[in-house]
Amino acid sequence: MARCVHRRRGRENFDSIIVVEADIYWLVFQDLHGCSIASDTDMKKLGISLLANATGSHVPGCYLPGDTLGGHVHFTTSSSIKYTCLRIQFIGLVTTKIAKAEEQIHVLNQQLVLLGNSDNANEYGINEGKYSWPFQFMIPRHHIPSSGKYRHGTVKYSVLATLTSLGFKGTMRNLKASQAIVFKDLINVKVEPYSLPVFAKGKSNLRPEANDPKNIATASVKVSRSAYLKGQKIHMEIDLYHPSKIQRNPGCFIQLIRRESYYAGDYAKEYTDTITTCAEALVVNSPLRTGKIISEVTIPDSALPTMTATKAIVIEYYLTILFDMRKTSLLEARHSKAIKSKKRKHLLSTPGGFEIH
Repeated sequence: MARCVHRRRGRENFDSIIVVEADIYWLVFQDLHGCSIASDTDMKKLGISLLANATGSHVPGCYLPGDTLGGHVHFTTSSSIKYTCLRIQFIGLVTTKIAKAEEQIHVLNQQLVLLGNSDNANEYGINEGKYSWPFQFMIPRHHIPSSGKYRHGTVKYSVLATLTSLGFKGTMRNLKASQAIVFKDLINVKVEPYSLPVFAKGKSNLRPEANDPKNIATASVKVSRSAYLKGQKIHMEIDLYHPSKIQRNPGCFIQLIRRESYYAGDYAKEYTDTITTCAEALVVNSPLRTGKIISEVTIPDSALPTMTATKAIVIEYYLTILFDMRKTSLLEARHSKAIKSKKRKHLLSTPGGFEIH
């Protein structure tokens, strides 16, 4: 479901206990992107080539946090020229569009001056010939958005080379070349804090009017860790204590939820989607009034990467666990793919029914 609202910047804060990371993106090298200016008497051409990634990634050409992005800027001129600056930039740009509003946010903007001065205050000369200058950028280790196209926006990364010279009547002339890259904010799920288990608790008062601790049903949920890749399984243990003896086949519905938020200007659009749902029956120890569930849900291949590093596009995942304490059997709805609002309200209104996020 989606809703579009007209409002000033700002959003609700949602707790998220699950971080979902997509598969590694491959970097596809495009044809050398360059720009040239030619006439009958001279020719100038600027281009960029990228080196295979030598650090971090086990996949050639794949750029991850902490990797080194390196290459060369190439320049060919058929005559001597004057210039003020040759620079190269590593740019990350998030663009969102909602209705007629558009917004752009730089999440990365690194720059190296290869020749001259960045203020273009002085002129320098270069003779005809072919030239090449190396460059190197360190990709930040902290989270920045993954490259991709999303519902109402895009995330793009590129390197841009610019050769600046003085033009007619003091104007500046720029010869540019760009090269797109694909970046993946892929974390190592085997290291802390992502490898540590996550815990959540919930409770329900069977008789709210009495306000007696003896009437409190409680549940605790343990998730094996807080970060996952596509295709991996979220393993969880759920322990329930109920003040009344547990009868028949109560259980719970487990849902993996994705919430997407997009912002452009004064507009916002939000989506909430149920990624997967399963129903599990409790293994009951009636004399002790306890029940236990061991379950798992699989991260689908269609899952988008978690994104929280920019306010323009926010993608978060969380688990919701809805306990069904009715005396009727849960198994009749075991294969339900969705829990409608009416059914959810009914389960929550049942004595002992409650929900954990």
